Amino acid sequence: MAKANIDLPNGTKIVVDGTSEDINSVLKIFSNLHSAPAEENKAKGKRKHSTRKTTGSKKMSKGPSRYIIELKVAGFFDKKKTLNDIQQKLEENGQIYPQTHLSTPLKRLVRPPNNELRRMKENGNWVYVKA
Repeated sequence: MAKANIDLPNGTKIVVDGTSEDINSVLKIFSNLHSAPAEENKAKGKRKHSTRKTTGSKKMSKGPSRYIIELKVAGFFDKKKTLNDIQQKLEENGQIYPQTHLSTPLKRLVRPPNNELRRMKENGNWVYVKA
């Protein structure tokens, strides 16, 4: 039996007692989790902080996507809405975003796996409605 002590970048220590194949399997798993940007931030003394909230099993970040979904839940997208309509409603609710910061989150909410909204072109402009 072989023994290995593994120190992960986040400070976790792992002790593995087993065959060399067991140790190699564990090393492969944890080497895949290790990323260079996290190591660079640690070297600079910076820590990554998550801005995500857990709602059930699905994580939802703060920002335009969350606020757009809240509008959908409130019934805002029962009728077709343009990007300008969405921006104005968010501003009424105190969430001020330029249209350039809303178009990408809207596209993500239209595509799988989200499928929160549908979009269609009317008079040369995209309009959004609940899916």
